Amino acid sequence: MNLKFNNHHQPNHPHHKHLNHKQKQLT
Repeated sequence: MNLKFNNHHQPNHPHHKHLNHKQKQLT
């Protein structure tokens, strides 16, 4: 989960950011 959070903060994965937001809300 921490790894995903890191990706969400990274501007290198804009697509992942969106996915993270959805997953975060689901949690």
